[in-house]
Formats: sequence, structure tokens, C-alpha cells
Amino acid sequence: MKKLIVFFGAIGDTILLAPAIQKLSRKADITVIGYPERMALLEKAGWVKKTYNPDEVDFTSLFSSPSEKLKQFLLKFDTVYFFIRNGDILTKNTKTIGIPHIHTFPGIPPNNWDNHASNYYLHCFGLTPDNEFILPIKTQSFHKKIIIHPGSGSPKKNFPLEVFITLTQKIVHRKLPVQWCVGPAEENITFPPNISLLKMEKLTELAKYLAGASAFIGNDNGISHIAGAIGIKTVVLFRTTDPKIWHPLGPHVYTFTPQTLHLGEIENIVCRKT
Repeated sequence: MKKLIVFFGAIGDTILLAPAIQKLSRKADITVIGYPERMALLEKAGWVKKTYNPDEVDFTSLFSSPSEKLKQFLLKFDTVYFFIRNGDILTKNTKTIGIPHIHTFPGIPPNNWDNHASNYYLHCFGLTPDNEFILPIKTQSFHKKIIIHPGSGSPKKNFPLEVFITLTQKIVHRKLPVQWCVGPAEENITFPPNISLLKMEKLTELAKYLAGASAFIGNDNGISHIAGAIGIKTVVLFRTTDPKIWHPLGPHVYTFTPQTLHLGEIENIVCRKT
């Protein structure tokens, strides 16, 4: 069986989709139209065969009149899943090509969804959740640093920078190694002095590096989801989103909100040996 999934979710959404992809891949070959750099994490795990960006297959033609290139591509699959808002036109045009099975869902859980987001994707595929999930990405370097990521793609999600600076100072005072993970969203941040900065463009390389860390601290963002999913100790600060629905997957995830924030407790979590 060959199944196609059309998914343009953010990094965190991709990780939350992963348990469903993992289960689906046991009985079918999975191909994706989406963001290759994000799906590379699931390809590395062996669950996705290949990811195509939309231009490679002329995907946008499906919104009007499917091109011959797209038709020939879609005819390789017996089932297509669209995770996209207002996908009725896509379903209609895909039916004209002759695909046997077509399913369309919103890209993220609806507002009335009150379960974990990963269960939403499992539900869409008609699958049941497992107790635990691990993204099987290993490292060759157990550097044991505590990684701090102070930003996110949405400023409203971010805790004040002073929170991360104070945590950094507490960890350094214990003579433990700290490194700040930075990307495009952190370009305008003033970093603490004498702190090593981690900049990696490829998510697969970043994931392998995180797998060698002793702990991770971040806001509700995609990198926090990667850290939790690969199994390291992960502290995530939720400012505007609901941790019940959006907390990272993984066996060692700790969440805090503005109401429960306790820097001493976070310090003890990331600094203690386990």
C-alpha cells in the first residue's frame, strides 16, 4: 500500500504527527508533500520514504485544474490524506483523477479539541495512541550540556528573556555547562556574556546534537518538541498555549505556566543527575 500525506505544519506539529506516521508506516509506504527539512526527522527514523516540496510535483495546480505532472504523481497512491484548512476543492479535484481513497482534515486540532494534539492526528487515521513515543535519533557525542532556547516563532508564546538569563546564571553557578540555542527568531536578542551559542540550520543535525545534551529548557516551540521526543530531560514554559494539548511528547517532559513557574524547581530538574 502506498499512502500520500499532504502536511504543511510547523516543526512542533510535525513531531506531534509523528506517532501516527510511525504506526501508519508499519503497514504502508508513506510519502509526503510538505516541508522536506522538517519531515527529514521522520525520514531519518525510517517512517517516511520521501518528502516532496509542492513545486516538485506542481501541487498548487490541484487548487484549479490538476496538471498532467501532478496527475501522474498522485496516481501512484491508493490513499491521499490532506491536512489543510478548507480542503474541499482539493478533495473534489483529486477525485477526478481517480484516487480510490481521499481524506481531508484541518492541519491542527479544532478549537474544541480537549485531548493531546498527537491524539488528534492518530484519530484522523483511525489509530489508537501508545503509552510512550520516542523519536529514534541518536548522537555520537554525549556533551551533557544544558541547552536553553529562549525564543519561538511566536513572540506571544515567549516568557521574558530575564527568566532564561536567571536560569542560566543559576546553572553556571553550579559549574554546569550551558549553551543557548539560537535561530532566526532570536536574531535581535542580547545574549548573556560568555555563553556559548548553538546555531544549526539542519534540524536532523540539531536533533542529533540535542540527543547528547543532559537537559533542555525552552518555550512552547518546535525545538522543545524535538528535545522532548528524542527522550532528553525537557522543561517547557507555556505562556499562552495549553500544555494539556500541546506539551511535547517524551518520557522526561516537565511543563510550567506563568501560574506554576518556579525557577528553583526548574534549576533542580535540569541540574540533578538521573
